[in-house]
Amino acid sequence: MIRNRITATQLADFWRCARKARFTDRLPPDRRDPDFPLRRRILEEGNAHEARLIAGGPGGWVLDSRRDGFEAVFAETKRLMAQGVPAIHHGALLKAEASFTWLAEPDLLENTGECGPGGHPLYRVGEIKNSAEVHSAHAVQLALNAWILEEI
Repeated sequence: MIRNRITATQLADFWRCARKARFTDRLPPDRRDPDFPLRRRILEEGNAHEARLIAGGPGGWVLDSRRDGFEAVFAETKRLMAQGVPAIHHGALLKAEASFTWLAEPDLLENTGECGPGGHPLYRVGEIKNSAEVHSAHAVQLALNAWILEEI
C-alpha cells in the first residue's frame, strides 16, 4: 500500500527505527509485526494519560480524524483557529508538496493569546508524551508539527 502522506509520527518512528516505521505502518496489515498485548497496554495508558492532561487544560474542541477524515478535520481546525478558540485537541495540519502531503495531528494546538500580522490568532503546538524523558524523536515530531503550523 503506497501512501501519499508523511506524518509527523511516521517521521519520529523512522528516526527511532527505520524497521519499526516500515513494519508497523507501511506494510499491509497481514504483513505487519504482530500487535502484542504490552504494545496495546502502552497505547491505552498513553491515551488515558493524554485524556487526563487535556481534561485539566484550557478547554477546547476535540476532533476525530479517524471518524471524519483528515481533510474535514483540517478544514475544521483552520475554522476553529480563525475563531481563536482556546485549544484544539487532535486537529489536523496538512501541507501539500508536489507528490505527497505532510500531515501533522498535534495532540494540542493552544491559542497563545497573540495575533499575527494579519490579525489572526497565533497557536502553538503541544505534544503529550507518556515518558519520563524527552527523546530526539519527540523533538523531530514536534518540529515537523510546528513547521506545518507555521506554513499554514
